Amino acid sequence: MKKVIAVSVLIVIIINMMPMVGASRTLEDLYKKEMRNSVRELEKCDIVRNPFERWSEDDYITRRDVLKILYIARRGTREMPGYWGEHDDDDAKSIEKWKEGLREIIRVDFVDIGYGTFDYYFFYAVTRMTVNYDMLQGRDTDEGPVIDFDSYATYGEALTFIGRLFEDVSLYRGFDPRPQNKLVDYDQEYPYYDFACRIGLINSTSPIDFGSPRITEDQLDEYIPAYEYMHLVRRLLYIPHIQLADFSDELNKYWIDSFVEYIGNISRPGAIEGITD
Repeated sequence: MKKVIAVSVLIVIIINMMPMVGASRTLEDLYKKEMRNSVRELEKCDIVRNPFERWSEDDYITRRDVLKILYIARRGTREMPGYWGEHDDDDAKSIEKWKEGLREIIRVDFVDIGYGTFDYYFFYAVTRMTVNYDMLQGRDTDEGPVIDFDSYATYGEALTFIGRLFEDVSLYRGFDPRPQNKLVDYDQEYPYYDFACRIGLINSTSPIDFGSPRITEDQLDEYIPAYEYMHLVRRLLYIPHIQLADFSDELNKYWIDSFVEYIGNISRPGAIEGITD
C-alpha cells in the first residue's frame, strides 16, 4: 500500500512539473528565435554580411569579427581611416607618427600585425575611435606581444569592447556628469560587466524582457557564441541614451536611428569599404 501511495505521489509531482519544463523549453526556444532575429536585423542594416552562411547557431566568434561588427555599429560606416583598399605609404606614415606618440603610454606593436596589412589599418581604426587607447593590448608570447585577432572572443572581452567603445557617448553621462553618477565603476572587478547590467544590455530586471541575455560572472572567461554576440549588439542599438552637443540635444536617442535611413547601404556612394564582410 505504501509503495502504491509513493508511486502515486511521484506521478502527481511529475505531472505538476511538466508545464514548468514545457515553459522552460518554450522560453529557451523563444530566446534562440530572438537571437536569430537579431542576426537578421544586423544583416538588414548591413552591419554584418552573410551571417547565416558564416556561422551556425553553436559557432563561436573571433575577436576580429567581434570588433568589425562593433566598429561598424559604432561608426555607421565600413570605411576605415587611412585604408582605401590598398597600402598607401603616406597614410602609413601618418599612422606611424600616431603610434610614436602613444608608444610610451600603450602597446602599439605586435608581432602578428604586419606593416601595411589590413590588420595594421584595422588596429589603428579601432583604437583611435575610443578614449580608451589601451582597449587592444593583446597578450605576451615567447615570440613577443600578439594582438590575437583570430582567437575566439570571450563573454568578458565582448562586454569590455562594447563598454569601451560606447561609454563615451553620453549613455551614462546625461545631464549630470559627476563621476559618482557614471555607470562605469572602475573599482569593480568587472566594470564593463557591471556597466552592461546597469544599462539593461544583459540580465534585465524588466518582467517583460524575455530576450535579455542571462550572463553570470562565471561565464566571462567562456567563449561567446556568434549569434549571442550579435544579439547583444542589436540590443545595444535600441538602448536609449542622451545626446548633448552644440547643435543637437536629444533625449532617448537610439543608435538604430542612424541605420534606418541607410539600411542595406551604410557606405557612401563611391566610397571604398575597408570592411567588406
